[in-house]
Formats: sequence, C-alpha cells, structure tokens
Amino acid sequence: MSPRKRSLMRSGAVYALGMIVPKLMSILLLPIFTKLLGPEDYGVLAYTNSIIEFLFVFSILSLNSYVLRFWMDYEPGDEEGRRRLTGAVFTFLCVFNLLLLGGAFAVGPLLISGFGVQVPFFPYFALALTANFFNTLSVIPLAMFRLLDRPGAYVGISISRSLIQYGVAYVLLVHMDMGLLGMYVAQVGVFAVFSLVYLRVIWRIGSFTWDLGLVRQGLVFALPLLPGAVAHQVIRVIDRVMLEAHVSMERLGLYSIGYMLGFFSIMVLVQGGYRAFEPTIFQVWGRDDFEASWRRIRGGFVALLLVAGVGVGLLGREFLQVLTSPRFHESYRIVPVVALAAVLRGMGMMFTILLVAAKRTKAATQVLLVGAVVNVLVNLALIPTLGIMGAAWSSVAAFGIMVPLAYLICERHGILRARDTLGRDLVAVAAAAALVGWVVYGVAPEPSWAWFGLKLFLCLAYAALVAVLYRLWRFVR
Repeated sequence: MSPRKRSLMRSGAVYALGMIVPKLMSILLLPIFTKLLGPEDYGVLAYTNSIIEFLFVFSILSLNSYVLRFWMDYEPGDEEGRRRLTGAVFTFLCVFNLLLLGGAFAVGPLLISGFGVQVPFFPYFALALTANFFNTLSVIPLAMFRLLDRPGAYVGISISRSLIQYGVAYVLLVHMDMGLLGMYVAQVGVFAVFSLVYLRVIWRIGSFTWDLGLVRQGLVFALPLLPGAVAHQVIRVIDRVMLEAHVSMERLGLYSIGYMLGFFSIMVLVQGGYRAFEPTIFQVWGRDDFEASWRRIRGGFVALLLVAGVGVGLLGREFLQVLTSPRFHESYRIVPVVALAAVLRGMGMMFTILLVAAKRTKAATQVLLVGAVVNVLVNLALIPTLGIMGAAWSSVAAFGIMVPLAYLICERHGILRARDTLGRDLVAVAAAAALVGWVVYGVAPEPSWAWFGLKLFLCLAYAALVAVLYRLWRFVR
C-alpha cells in the first residue's frame, strides 16, 4: 500500500472516531442513565431529538458542503479569499439561526398546542432549540478541520464535548436532582461553552464579514443538495415523530433504547468503515483494478456487518440486561429488526459510494427520496396497528428497497455489473433473518448461560456461511 493511501486511510479512521465515539458513549453509559431516567423520560428525549435533528438540516442549508467544495478552488496564495469565504458563511449561519430561533420561540408553543403533542414546548423544546442554535456554530469549524487535515482537533472537540456533556448531566441528575431537565440543561450549557471555541477557530482561520454575494453563490450550490439531506433525515427520524401520535412516551422510550442498541451499534461499524475506506475507493476509481478493489473491500465489509447484525440480534436481550435497568428490558424485541435495517443501510452505502465517485449525485439523491417515501408510507400503514414494531419494520422496508435500487442505477449508468453480489446479499440476509427470527421470536428463550453459549455458536456458524458466500479466503493475503 502506498504512503499516500495509508495516510488517507489513517485520516479517515481518525475522523471516524470523532463520529462514532460519541454514539458509543451513549450506549456504554446506558447502565448509569437508565437507572436515573425512566422509559417516559427517554421517550421525551427521543421525540425532541428527532425534531431537532430534522430541523438541523434546515439550519445549515448544506452550506458546509459549499465550503468543503469551493475552499479548495482558491489559489494556494489567496488566503484572504479563503478567510472571507469561511467567515462569510459562518456569519450568515449565525444570523440566520438567530432568526430561526426567534421564529421557533414565537410559533413553537402554538404548533405544539395545535397538534396536541405530548411534550410541552417549555422547557424541553425551548432548551433543545437553544442547544441546536449553538450546535450549528460547530459546522463550519469542523469542516475546516477536515479541509486543513487536522483530524486530531476534529476528534478532540467531538469527543471532549460529549464527555463533558455526559459528565455535567450526571452531576445535574445525581447531585442536583434535576431529573430529565438536567439532560437538556447540560446540553445547552456545554454547547454554549464550546461555541466560544468555534468562534476562536473562525477568528484564526476566517474573517467575520457579511458578504451576500458569497452567500448567494453558496445557496445556489447548496440548496439543490437539500432534498437529499431532508430525505436522509426523514428516514432517520420520522418513525419517532410519527410514533408520538400513536403511543405513549413510555413506549417511545422503549423504542428509542432498542433502536439505540440495535441500529446505532451497527451504524458505528458502517460509519467507521465508510470514513476509513471512502478515500481509498475514490483514489482507485477509474483504474483497471478498481472493480477488484471494490469487491475486496465490499466483501469483507458486508461480511463483518452481517455477522455483527446476527450477533446483536441474537444477544440483544442479554445486552439489555447488562446495560439497562429492568424497566427497559422489553426493548429486546426491537433490537433484531433495527439491526437488520442498519445492515441493509451499510450494504446500500457501498453502491451509493460508487454513484458519488462517478459524480452521479442526483441519482444518489433519488435513491434517498425513494427510501424516504417508502419509510413514511410503511410507517403510516404499520404504526397504527403494530406500534413500535411497525416503526422498526419501516426502516427495514426503506433500506431494503434502497439496496437493489442503488445497484440497478449503478448498472444502468455502466458503473458496475455484479448481480452475483446482489444474489449473495439476498441469501445472506435471508439466512440471517431466518436464524435470528427463529431464536428470538420463535423459541424466545429466557437468558441463561446455556443459551448464551448456543447463541455464540450459531453466530460463529453463520460467520462460516458468510465466509463461504463471499469467498473471503480469496482476499486473505
């Protein structure tokens, strides 16, 4: 492997840490916080976080992509141009989000009351929206760390912010007896303090300026990206938003814990792998050995996801018994379904990378839009009768349709023809679903050391099947 490729993979792996460690913290700290908070509290957190994540897309308007794309177009010596670009976008986002925050405080209480939402605007939504404002200030500085190839600074800020936030939340919950409110106060306080760090970063590498010409150019470039970003967020959060109208906050809290364990634990691998090998795929794009390299990377990556998905699905009940208080143990029924959704997400992502490498970003957006529509429709159909299980299956339906669709688009554009790969995926997913479904929902054994050992054995047996299906021995050098 060339030094350049090793450097790209190393940087990608470091950036991946900055994304996945905060998510890992939220899982690893479950033993502490599920003793301090109940399912209803987690339901409130899940609902407000979902709304804020959706609004965050409109808060930044994809302008971070504009900065990432156009910053490199300046001549190497034109530091003033780069400083002006960075500062102008950052200044615009500050003013724009102040106006958004004011508007949200003006109409938010009316919307909450008008739609009969179970979560009150004050204090929960008010604090969540304030935290979102401070969070938007991080977007451009973190993008600049990537442009300047400073992965250490990127990871340091991401991890330290999460560590301090959870530490402050623990103090507020335990020593000040603030309950759920402490989680929101900790987030606002820590995000506000870190906004001073972001201002310092922009002060050093940008110039605070109001340049409507640059902003207008940025919006022309970025707004066409917005539908794809919105579709992505719809797939991620619409289930929790729609559940609020049909189930109690307690049920929503159980869903959020099962989702966190089943989906996010697999997405840690997905996002880590994406950041690690995306630069390599882009580097070998167009070369004679591209397809062989892609097959090698994808084969090992998908095999890892499948085995991890089966492991999480089979052992989800045991994990919940270790990580959460008894009030949350019922969440185990959600875990295998959302783990399957995350595995499908990772499979589809490998085809989406090809569309991006081939500069077919509109096609990638179309895949997301189809997935979002399917997600909404399945949620509408299943949630009223199946509740949280219906929401879980909606994610499977969305990502399940996106995998073959992304592949077919790749084939249509002449990017890749590998139907044998899709066939192996179908066999592997069907075997995983049958195995986990039989054990978890068919036999449904109570946790015991005997069943724990048997589940490990079944997981290893499935790993052997996957190794044969994807012929992994060919890639061992």
